[in-house]
Formats: sequence, C-alpha cells, structure tokens
Amino acid sequence: MRGGTRGVIPQALASILDRLQVSAESWLETIDRFDRQFHRAVGQSGHLKAEARRLGVNRLLGLRWSQVAFAHSPCP
Repeated sequence: MRGGTRGVIPQALASILDRLQVSAESWLETIDRFDRQFHRAVGQSGHLKAEARRLGVNRLLGLRWSQVAFAHSPCP
C-alpha cells in the first residue's frame, strides 16, 4: 500500500470517501486488515448484521472493527 503502485486511489476519487464520510486512513486500515477483521463482508455494522441475516448466519466477523472504522459514516 504505497504510492505509484497499482491500486492507489487517484486524488480525483478522494471525494468518494468524503461523500461516504469515511476517512482515507480508516479505509486503508480496513483494506489492509480485511482478511483478519472481516473475512466475508465489510461495511457499517448495520449492513453486516443485515448480510448475516441474508446469509442465514448468526453474525459476521468484523462488527467491532466496523464500528471503529465507520464510526462517522451515516447509515442510509
């Protein structure tokens, strides 16, 4: 996760994170930790709970991390 490599978010797209009210730092940490924190799905805790219901499971891993990473994101 460094500049000049494939997968870098261009500056022109930064407004997407702003519109979602997700800090770039939180997003990069989330992506970096995806396989350790989320496994199946990533998103706001309400969305993870809905996805768990859709999949017919009790819960999905990552609820605690989701609350930290997306604390300031409005849930539609």
